[in-house]
Amino acid sequence: MHDLMHDLALRVAGDECKIVNLNEGSINGGIRHASFASQSSSPQEVTSILEPNNLRTFLSLKKSRTFVQNGILSKFRHCRVLGLGYAHFGVPTSLGNRSKHLRYLDISENLSMESMPNSITDLLNLQTLKLSNCKHLKTLPRDLKKLVNLRHLLINGCDSLSHLPSLSEFPSLRTLNLMGLDALEFLQEISYPEHSNTTRPFFPSLERLSLLDSRNLKGWWGRRQMVGADQDRARYNLQPSFAKLLSAAILGCPHLNSVPLFPLIEYLNIASAELLEQVMAVLDCQSKAPVESTFIPLSKLKGLHFAGGDLEHSMLETLLPVLNNLESMSLNDYPKLKSLSRGMQYLSSLQHLVIDACEELDLSSHDDKHGIQWRSLVKLRIELCDNLTSLPEWIYNFSSLKVLEIIGCESLRRFPEGILRLGNLEEKVRVIGNVPLAENIF
Repeated sequence: MHDLMHDLALRVAGDECKIVNLNEGSINGGIRHASFASQSSSPQEVTSILEPNNLRTFLSLKKSRTFVQNGILSKFRHCRVLGLGYAHFGVPTSLGNRSKHLRYLDISENLSMESMPNSITDLLNLQTLKLSNCKHLKTLPRDLKKLVNLRHLLINGCDSLSHLPSLSEFPSLRTLNLMGLDALEFLQEISYPEHSNTTRPFFPSLERLSLLDSRNLKGWWGRRQMVGADQDRARYNLQPSFAKLLSAAILGCPHLNSVPLFPLIEYLNIASAELLEQVMAVLDCQSKAPVESTFIPLSKLKGLHFAGGDLEHSMLETLLPVLNNLESMSLNDYPKLKSLSRGMQYLSSLQHLVIDACEELDLSSHDDKHGIQWRSLVKLRIELCDNLTSLPEWIYNFSSLKVLEIIGCESLRRFPEGILRLGNLEEKVRVIGNVPLAENIF
């Protein structure tokens, strides 16, 4: 069946789509979409046997480094999709003038490029720009915001990039992925957000944000201090907010202490207690707001993942009561967390809960008020919680529970009798690791 589908796909594609192999001899000049992965050939060798004027797609899939002629980009005047991975060349200053039709541009693993030419801002049709592991890239064009149709910007592993142009004014940007930018300290070089022009748009279309593994990133704004609980409501009102942000992952940035507000967020993956404290300050300001301002930030949150950091019980006490729509939550690597917050009782929509590497956590001390509200819980996973000696008696309230996993909790000695009343479990409790009860659960 697979071979039939493959043959059908080739027939539909006809001669316009081709994985180029130089050993095949002559190649049809009508190819419009070409890719090659040969480790023994270079992009210029491939383009020399194609008709560049016909090409709409050119993708280099090879993973061995090649030095190519600087004029190679001039051969792709009509390309819509251009991917040049592991190819070393200086990007010509005329890029924007010669490749105006580009929708997708991927320049990855380029060790020759130190700057992007200003002419890239003339690529008005560009929708995706990907710069990955360009180790010597130091600057991007100041007026990058002129790319009015840019929807996806991915900058990954560009170790020398210490400054970014203003990104907040891209009118169409939906995805922003910044990863492994070790030289970057601030995302916007202004003293305070309230000093900026508030009439300018602030990421008007951004839906997905990833800030990952940038160990020297200190804040969103240059020299801006973290929002504290003692700040007045005036500053809270002046702080920019993402208008449409639905998903954010902020991980591996240990010194990051400020981000814009994300009141409509639905999925949040975070690993910083400092940023969580900023969220607490926002909720505190909201609680002091006039009655007519009743919208609660984070009330639309459906998925919440805490990963590492000094999470404190008091933080959960403040945060959890507003998360009525939360469906999935995980607590990962919080060795000082000794008990769950009573705020857990407000999570009436919670379906999936993961507790991982919370070494001091003890569930046996909680009363049954927590379990009553968890009737929607479908999956519970507890892993590497060394201080866990027993599950709570109120587990029988988890009437919808289908999956229960206990992994590597070596101190666990007792299962409550209420576990026998969990009639919706699809199979017996799954226990993995050196747990004494693994062979005799019921």
